[in-house]
Amino acid sequence: MLIPLPKAPVAQWIEQECSKLKVGGSTPSRRAQMQFITQIFGWIGTLVIIIAYLLVSYKKVDGTNKYYQMMNLFGAVCVGLNVFQQKAWPALTLQIVWGIIAISSLLTNKKGKN
Repeated sequence: MLIPLPKAPVAQWIEQECSKLKVGGSTPSRRAQMQFITQIFGWIGTLVIIIAYLLVSYKKVDGTNKYYQMMNLFGAVCVGLNVFQQKAWPALTLQIVWGIIAISSLLTNKKGKN
């Protein structure tokens, strides 16, 4: 007899979100689908920003490193999609500024290398 293993919190969250998509076996609504997709983007973006921050904090990359700035830009876009969908305007403003700083740094560092 197999002993059921406890599910990881992420797996439980995905299962809960997927169950919300189908109501009575019907096709999920467009809004429910978009909410689920933007939640996934939000989590991916958050993870990328955290990894970028860890890399800089532990001096694995320099703050002007193009990959660090691209990670910040990608993370800002992903989290920005999520907070836009949720209409969390202060958080969206933060992500826009975060992305602008990343783009500015990428452009400035590119010009400096030429």
